[in-house]
Amino acid sequence: MVRNLKAPFGLNTEDQNLFPLIEEIAANINNNFRKEEFPEVLKSAWSVVVKTTFINSRTLLVLIREDTDLNEFEEIARDTVNDYVEFDERLTIIISKIKDSRFVEIMINSD
Repeated sequence: MVRNLKAPFGLNTEDQNLFPLIEEIAANINNNFRKEEFPEVLKSAWSVVVKTTFINSRTLLVLIREDTDLNEFEEIARDTVNDYVEFDERLTIIISKIKDSRFVEIMINSD
């Protein structure tokens, strides 16, 4: 399977067994790409974010500046985070200050 921007769904294959799955494969590739780009999207959207790190495939740690009120930022984050989500996979965002043991969790794409 190779990328071909002129082909349907941006992929092409000569393998007839894979051909019926191209749409699903392309959707999964795009979903994974968007999830991997999500930390940078949050950093550019929220100016108080200092660092973002995936702890594992389902958990993103977001560290905010020390001078930020965690409770106020939690409200802003909960109200706006879904505006930036372009993937279907579940994700837990843990928000904390750099030198603080307190944190908040926000669930993305949870049922």
